[in-house]
Amino acid sequence: MIVIMHPHATPDDIDRVQWHYTPRRRNGIALKVLDARQREAVHALLREALSAVGHRKVVNIIELESVLREIETFGFMRDPERYHVTVYGKPDRQAPWGWRFEGHHLSLNFTLAGNRVAVDAPSFLGANPATVTTGAKKGLRVLGQEEDEARKLLAMLDPAQRREAIVDSRTYGDIVTANAEKVEPLADAGILAAKLDAAQRAQLLTLIEVYVSTFREGLAKARLARVHEGGIERIRFAWAGSTEPGRPHYYRIQGPLFLIEYDASQGGGNHIHTVWRDFSGDFGRDLLRIHYQQTAGTAHRHWGTAARARRAGTPLLLKKPPRTAEMPPGARAAKATRVIPWSRCEPIMDISEPTLASEATTDVVPPGTAELVKEIGIPPCPAVLAQFMAEANREEPDFRRLSHLINKDVALAASVLKTINSPFYGLARKARTVQDALALLGLRETSRLIAGLLLRRAFASSQSPVMYEFWDSSSRIALIAAYLARELDVARLDEAHTFALFRDCGVPVLLTRYPEYENLYTLTRCENERRRSEMERERYGFDHALVGATLVFKISS
Repeated sequence: MIVIMHPHATPDDIDRVQWHYTPRRRNGIALKVLDARQREAVHALLREALSAVGHRKVVNIIELESVLREIETFGFMRDPERYHVTVYGKPDRQAPWGWRFEGHHLSLNFTLAGNRVAVDAPSFLGANPATVTTGAKKGLRVLGQEEDEARKLLAMLDPAQRREAIVDSRTYGDIVTANAEKVEPLADAGILAAKLDAAQRAQLLTLIEVYVSTFREGLAKARLARVHEGGIERIRFAWAGSTEPGRPHYYRIQGPLFLIEYDASQGGGNHIHTVWRDFSGDFGRDLLRIHYQQTAGTAHRHWGTAARARRAGTPLLLKKPPRTAEMPPGARAAKATRVIPWSRCEPIMDISEPTLASEATTDVVPPGTAELVKEIGIPPCPAVLAQFMAEANREEPDFRRLSHLINKDVALAASVLKTINSPFYGLARKARTVQDALALLGLRETSRLIAGLLLRRAFASSQSPVMYEFWDSSSRIALIAAYLARELDVARLDEAHTFALFRDCGVPVLLTRYPEYENLYTLTRCENERRRSEMERERYGFDHALVGATLVFKISS
């Protein structure tokens, strides 16, 4: 089987450590383009690394995409064939190399170096829905053991132990380490295994073995060896969120050398993310370090882009190259942070220069801001949004206070719940409270949502058909933008939707301030943007783009 990968891919290339568990465009070759024989070869490769139980989990996670396709409003975007296999380096009995199998809710990373034990971290498995409630697969729980064995351990703790183990009444929205390239031990939290009795400690090991048993015997033994190497008594078990089944919950198991995270924050607790991280061994860092030490001073060379960068001392922030004849037929130009042939790369920023970073983040104030604010009467940032953002930007935001801020504005709270329960989000479970909405969306997207709702409400006083038409058109374009962002992987879905919805936010400002603007807007509706801007500048001395920029600046200042 031939695996398509970016040029000069090696075990130390940047793409190797840029792993993801959300739907997106990926390197490697997708199941979609493989015939039956080639797909079986992929599964044969998986079975070489996974146990029978682990392989069945992988197959079921892939099949959950078909379940989501049936139950989600935008389910047509789900695709069980968008799972990719990528090889890094050339399979070799001595030199290090690696491979990855990845797609929505799956990221399995393997590194091998000669006859040394292979490394299988990080490994991510997720399930949505965690429990299938309808259709042919009703009752399926792909990661059921991961939840059940943890609940058994929690139930075995006495009241004092539970108070120590339960570290928070709420979850964190996702696994805390997300898809970080490298992780360090998290702050000590939860109960130490040293404080558990023999039966409780045995149950803790049973839970750990659920994660270990996903892999073939050799890899499983290596994982358990890492667990014991750091000392069983030094492992901590921490729980957050509700202890009731069917509610958002989270737990983690952390030892000196490893971390397991389990999160079921989304979908009302019916959407699971799990990950196993090795603090020093993710992506085979230990194996690669040993290999580089052993080959130092020999004729052996490492020609990946990361090695080149280390050798030349050049930052790895690269321009997107033009398509050239050197690229494989049908290949796409790599994105900014993906590995591309060094001969076609050039640095665009030396990250060692602090002045450039500060210059790059300098705020640009739209010209004539003060005059426009005075002339048009652009509103300041709504108080509720300012208070929400101030709390959200704290190091440890208080979700209860955030919910209270939204609930104080009854109309805003109702709009938030109506929007999150709309077909656009396609949630399997409805949000009943604002706090549910915060847990499901997270701070970032909730901030965008309330900013958009407040901005739209600011112009709701106008009952003109043109204003209704503007918002209807913007809503349709926003849905198209979200779909394209998802399919082309050019932006976050929510960012694309918000941008498209409010890309012309200067228009409702002008419609509200100048009644005669309706005629200009209607007249230029079918013409290009430049013509409308020219007429606006001719009549008012500014255009809707400048008004929109001023509005955004005013609200964010």
